[in-house]
Amino acid sequence: MNASVVLEATPGARRWRSGWIVRVAWLVTASVALALHALALPSLVRQISPDRAAALAAAGLTPAAYAGWLGFIGVLTALAFAAAGGLLIWYRPNERMAQFAAFVLLLFGSLTFTGQGTSPVGDYPILMWAYAVLDALGRAGFTVFVFVFPNGRFVPRWTRWLALAWIAVQVPVPFAQVDFVKPVLPIVELLTSPLFLAGLVTAAAGQVYRYRRVSTAPQRLQTRWTAIGFAVALGVFVIANAVQMVLPAIREPLPNLVVQTTAFAAITLIPISIAVALLRHGLFDVDVLLGRALVYGALTASTVAVFMLVVGYLGSLFRTQDNLVISLLGTGAVAVMFQPLRERLQRGVNRLLYGQRDEPYVVLSNLGRRLDASVDRATILPVMVETVATALKLPYAAIQLERDGELVEVAAVGELRGLPVNLALAHHGQPMGNLVLGRRGRSEPLSTADRRLLDDLARQAAAALYAVRLNVDLQRSRERVGHGT
Repeated sequence: MNASVVLEATPGARRWRSGWIVRVAWLVTASVALALHALALPSLVRQISPDRAAALAAAGLTPAAYAGWLGFIGVLTALAFAAAGGLLIWYRPNERMAQFAAFVLLLFGSLTFTGQGTSPVGDYPILMWAYAVLDALGRAGFTVFVFVFPNGRFVPRWTRWLALAWIAVQVPVPFAQVDFVKPVLPIVELLTSPLFLAGLVTAAAGQVYRYRRVSTAPQRLQTRWTAIGFAVALGVFVIANAVQMVLPAIREPLPNLVVQTTAFAAITLIPISIAVALLRHGLFDVDVLLGRALVYGALTASTVAVFMLVVGYLGSLFRTQDNLVISLLGTGAVAVMFQPLRERLQRGVNRLLYGQRDEPYVVLSNLGRRLDASVDRATILPVMVETVATALKLPYAAIQLERDGELVEVAAVGELRGLPVNLALAHHGQPMGNLVLGRRGRSEPLSTADRRLLDDLARQAAAALYAVRLNVDLQRSRERVGHGT
């Protein structure tokens, strides 16, 4: 057997060859998808209604200029999705989730989202089926992705059926001009909104369940990265469209272009966050950024909702939509609730990311109850480390007991990443051991609030270690006495 045959048979050679096959397949698909996107751009002008054309003329714009800008931001967004997919397929060609994400981002970004309901059917009827098939694959693939990221499995398993129902109402849309599809379109339109809402809520709940019960530490970090992208992107996109619905002035051509540009720019955070999650998720500490994104995203959504509710309700009550007093009342309501709401949201997000570090009494009380319920001395130390890790949302916690001049790990929970934080444990000045903690981020230090709570927990841990040591010494003494007799 010659060397070339041996090389061909090695796993490394097979992975290298399969990687290039995937890359070539993605490049071919990208060429087709981006070409179809470009061919669909002229139809944007034809979609402008006569009323819209009149409004454009009043604003000093031509339909071609207006459609040209929408097409331009659509192309940039499609390229952002394609670039993220290209990075994934280039650097992770042999990883299943990266492969799947690369194709999904390409199709969803170039045809499904940025196609804006257009297709090159009018100018190139022969390409209708290619456009519709790739668009349908983009819709179905992106729906599956939000359910199975980051490990490729549906969690819980029953969510696959809701994902399938959500896909079922999306797939017919690209084929709307096909004769045998037209009869089912009224049913599709009826089911689209409730299934979209149910699917989105279920996917989000599934990700939370997966994060807390199933995901490993690296997968949790990947989830946090994608959570930032989706939360900010969808928040800005939904708020922008909601503002347009409530405020008629925003629907005018120039404000509409600003809103659409902002919304499309925000959506590009989705492919960026997915690419970072799958390629470089361990490079940066993301919890602080995630916390701020959640707080200010929820705060923005809440304040806009309150303003819209007050203005809309009072406007309908007094049968007017353009009244300075009503606008001032809405602004005043937002100002009154802004600071209390921000503080409440901050506490909720802190608890989500950092555990109960701002509630030391609750943590110490829970620990005391659990220790009192631990009849077996052997369970005291595992209870201690589990309580510390859970209370502060730390990836790792362990207790090292000093025995014969050496530190021996006697209880641990979680997985240690990066450099640990070591806290010395002492009882009445007598060294007992160490409390070893993992950091939430690769280089994130423990905060002052973390340290205050840990000081209180360390005193209880030292007392528990002292009790365990006394119990061990007593057991050894009994054994020596037993052997002596």
